[in-house]
Amino acid sequence: MSTLLRGAPVAERLTLDLSRRSAALRHRGVIPTLAILRVGSSPGDLAYEKSAAARCARCGVEVRRLFWDSAAPLADAIRAVNADPSIHGCLLLRPLADRAAETAAGQLPEAAPAEAPEEPSPWLDAVRARPARALSLPDAPHLPLVMLRQLRRAPSRPLLADNGRTLTARAFWIRAVALSLYLRRRLGSGQRVGIMLPASSAACVAWLAVLLAGQTPVMLNWTTGPRNLRHCLRLAGVGHILSARALLERLEGSGLREAAGEAGAAWLPLEDVAASLSPCLRLEAACRAFLSMAGVEGCAVPRKLSPLAAILFTSGSSAAPKGVPLSHDNILANCRDVAAILALDSHDAMLAMLSPFHTLGLTGNIVLPLCFGVPVVFHANPTEGARLDAVCRQWRPTLLVAAPTFLEGMLRQARPGDLASLRVAFVGAEACPQRLYDDFARLSGGGLLCEGYGVTECSPVISLNLPGDASTGTIGRPLPSVRTAIVSVQEPRRRLAAGETGLLLVRGPNVFGGYLGQGSDGGPASPFLRLDGEDWYCTGDLVRADGGGHMTFAGRRERFVKLGGEMISLPQMEAVLGRHFLAPAGQEGPVLAVDALEEEGQTVLVLFTTLPLDCARANAVLREEGLSALYMLRRVRRLAALPLLGSGKVDYRSLRALAVQDEHKV
Repeated sequence: MSTLLRGAPVAERLTLDLSRRSAALRHRGVIPTLAILRVGSSPGDLAYEKSAAARCARCGVEVRRLFWDSAAPLADAIRAVNADPSIHGCLLLRPLADRAAETAAGQLPEAAPAEAPEEPSPWLDAVRARPARALSLPDAPHLPLVMLRQLRRAPSRPLLADNGRTLTARAFWIRAVALSLYLRRRLGSGQRVGIMLPASSAACVAWLAVLLAGQTPVMLNWTTGPRNLRHCLRLAGVGHILSARALLERLEGSGLREAAGEAGAAWLPLEDVAASLSPCLRLEAACRAFLSMAGVEGCAVPRKLSPLAAILFTSGSSAAPKGVPLSHDNILANCRDVAAILALDSHDAMLAMLSPFHTLGLTGNIVLPLCFGVPVVFHANPTEGARLDAVCRQWRPTLLVAAPTFLEGMLRQARPGDLASLRVAFVGAEACPQRLYDDFARLSGGGLLCEGYGVTECSPVISLNLPGDASTGTIGRPLPSVRTAIVSVQEPRRRLAAGETGLLLVRGPNVFGGYLGQGSDGGPASPFLRLDGEDWYCTGDLVRADGGGHMTFAGRRERFVKLGGEMISLPQMEAVLGRHFLAPAGQEGPVLAVDALEEEGQTVLVLFTTLPLDCARANAVLREEGLSALYMLRRVRRLAALPLLGSGKVDYRSLRALAVQDEHKV
């Protein structure tokens, strides 16, 4: 008789055993130490490294994080590790081969060149030889019909590209229709289907196909960790997940595959789906696709579609991720606003790198270009600056959507002429330093950098610095259809004057209707506030506006704590300490975090850090920077590594769990 072994109990037993062995070694004066040697900055490797470091911390194993520049001989680093008697084990993380990203994106496993060709691709040369014309949005009640009517305008035009391969608008539509027939017949309509894919043409096909099948796409984050993934799947009621075999193989050991099984979700690799499509289904899909593009829209677009265009999730940095349902109208309204600001025309093409589990990756890199007919070239890894530069050199995109960190990686490695085609770069998610503005303008030959702000609940863009009205250091002004209000943090709510910092409230067609499970037992509370007889979405973010309406981000409300009648900013404490106590050479990621904990009925401030700091030293720096005596750390907790989310943000939930464990030990 066979025995079923579940992963979680085995992992717990191994952790306990290793903790005992580690304690015995330490008693003998031996500090068990693991070296993690990482080549490159693949998101999957970063997530695995963080997970490994956290597990080692629980087992009492010290971790030395080593980053190796791939330009230098890797063998030298391995020899150095082997020669160090204080290191007892080594974990080597190397990036996938170039073709793996293409395979993970659901493409055929064709050989890919080691480097993008130097000569530009002619994919848009014929179009750009004609005068540019303004792009418009077809009138339609939902996204699939908008896209069909847009694709019909230029069916033979190259639309999507993945490292050397292109799909015309017609070929893309046929693939989406074929996959939708498969999903409808296997799963039925009305299901919620997970999508776990990187930035790719395959992600575009999968998302649209799920909608055409009468189902709801649920965008899943593979960097979130098993606990959060299991929570998200159960919350959304996902029974099947579209992914790719190469990605699933890469996730082995992360616990994600097991977490999906525990949540009752089955995996559907696109490679297996493609192999299972019968000749009859392929022929039917081609016929339906051609007829729908000829005007018989009902052949491919069912009458009854999911009212939701997608379900996404918040990051889960301080609480469990919340499910965010976005309607077709929510996303369309946001796309209209952004497109009007960018003034899209027929010569435009987009470089896309953000994964579709990010709202900006879905709306900015998939929905917006497909709705307006803007060709897109994808690259699945946003951390590969040199490769992204090569993609720009080959495909000559004019538009870019990225986080400042990813753009900085491109600018740092760009050669003259690499970025000359870019006219606009849209950045958000974190503050953009002035040097990026200067470097982008220089390397793009006068291109414009537009910094903005948004949240998942608002589809996501709320404000944007306009090309002709930019204010460096701000998050811009609200989009045309978006209304904002800045109000007092404390009740009763009152509107604040220019220059005053308060809560940002938002109204508009881009704002969602509420969280999954909102109002139910254990579900999230309503995020809406009543102001002037209207319901407003409360972002939870603190901002201030100048006289011209440009807003400056001041932090999260939940990262403030009231002590002695004063609102204490935890991010401000982290910023002050971070300027004085830097990470050692070769170590990446945050090295300290501050949180407020309840101890014996009192709120105390605790510093979590990987550095050899004590309270006296840290508090002395806070005093030197002019912070009041209320900004007083009560204790310091040393960690081998800070627990991080896949997005790179500190996982404050895990920090609090560690603090609770400490209390129980005492």
